[in-house]
Amino acid sequence: MKSLQMIHAQELAQTPVNMWVQKKSEQAKEIQAVKAGQFPIIGRRSWAFPYVPECYTKSTLILTKQHGWIPVEEMKKEDWFATRSDKGEFQWQQATRISKSYYEGPVLHFKNLGVDLMVTPNHRMLGRKVVRGGKDSFGEVGFVRADKLLDLGDTKDWSTSHERFEIPLTSNWVGKLPSFGTKVPIKPKTIPKFAHNLKSYEVPLEDWVAFLGLFLAEGSTEGAHYGMRKHDYKDKRSLFVQAMAASADQQALVSLPTGIPSSSTKYRVRISQKSSSIHYKEIEKLLAKLPFSFSKDGHGWACGVKSLWQELSPLGNSHTKYIPEWVKELPPKYLKILLKWYWMGDGNVYYFRTGAGPFQEGGTASKKLAEDILELAQKTGGSASISQKNRKGTTADVGRPSAPTYVIRVHRKSFASVSRPEVEQYKGYVYCPSVPNGTVYVRRVYSSSIRRALVVERALQKQLGRRKTGVGATNHGTGPACWCGNSLHRLRRPTSQF
Repeated sequence: MKSLQMIHAQELAQTPVNMWVQKKSEQAKEIQAVKAGQFPIIGRRSWAFPYVPECYTKSTLILTKQHGWIPVEEMKKEDWFATRSDKGEFQWQQATRISKSYYEGPVLHFKNLGVDLMVTPNHRMLGRKVVRGGKDSFGEVGFVRADKLLDLGDTKDWSTSHERFEIPLTSNWVGKLPSFGTKVPIKPKTIPKFAHNLKSYEVPLEDWVAFLGLFLAEGSTEGAHYGMRKHDYKDKRSLFVQAMAASADQQALVSLPTGIPSSSTKYRVRISQKSSSIHYKEIEKLLAKLPFSFSKDGHGWACGVKSLWQELSPLGNSHTKYIPEWVKELPPKYLKILLKWYWMGDGNVYYFRTGAGPFQEGGTASKKLAEDILELAQKTGGSASISQKNRKGTTADVGRPSAPTYVIRVHRKSFASVSRPEVEQYKGYVYCPSVPNGTVYVRRVYSSSIRRALVVERALQKQLGRRKTGVGATNHGTGPACWCGNSLHRLRRPTSQF
């Protein structure tokens, strides 16, 4: 605000005295508009670089510790954001400031297979300069203004481009062990009527995360669809919409951890796997190591241990599964084990080799689980993207729309090359947090359908009931997640020369 007042003083010095009253009135309105976040900054030609917001457009998602991936417009100062230190270490940090500015003008859209970002022209991009030659020369990772990259060549034809810019995709995660150490306690919840028939167990941490990865891919618990009206044919909402609505119902959440299934279910926990699977024997060996006495049935394995059921049932069903917070904070050694068994349990895993190198691909019906796996991919030295595939048609028995599949792609590239950004016009609010490390982990929603779905998800009970029943066969999703700079007044590392 002091700088704005200085500019106003300069304007007054150039204004005839008889026009001062009118000029001061205009300047007062500008100050009020800026304070309200409603002033179109780019539209004011006398404003220099510092007054253009260094921000992301509203189509950007950002990773937080408490809430996972959220739209930038929902950021709060008390959130803990994923950041990358000068040494490349993944760290959680709170924002010192959350900026929201009204902006009219050009934005730069970086988009290719490895990056999808839309930012204001003076946004600080994190990356390194690469000069092509007999042997490529790599510069240090630092910051550069986004509009400085307008001189880049096209990544589709590197033969005509001698310089390129690469954005980091990975980081180094340290993690920490939980308070109970390397033995996971599986203790019964208090249920007075049946407390005499419950037993506690201890499972080695490595075995537990392996089992958890398998359960998230191919496991289920009896009563997991509590709160859903699967057999109410008058309710035309899809099962995945019902599942999200049930998970938002506080009564359902309270009942799940201590709920009593009917006597016929016997607290069953099931792991599904065909005997023809190439991993069948390996999965069988893992289950044999656990103290829960899994037995074979026609679909895989099952057990009726109440303590185990109570531990796993809060993790939801196929539409709402997620990875517990304490598990996501484990050191990379354990996270790699969990991911290994998740991919092993999921029958839809493929290995491709493209120009970007090998990557893994799998699908889940749970949006939250897909986003958790994306976070774990980053913490284990990789990077990932998520796309949503809406299947055409409806469930035959009740006429409900089919549930979408969230396709996860994980690869091990450390950097992604970006080409010359496209200049697009933008009108609306832009957002950015300021964190000590100066970087945040972001990805961009590139489908209007997905943006609408985010709004629907944020108003579950009210909006989900009005969801249309017709779902076309389309593929939507978000761009690959990457590290990018944020708005800091003082840079913690030198700006790259480009």
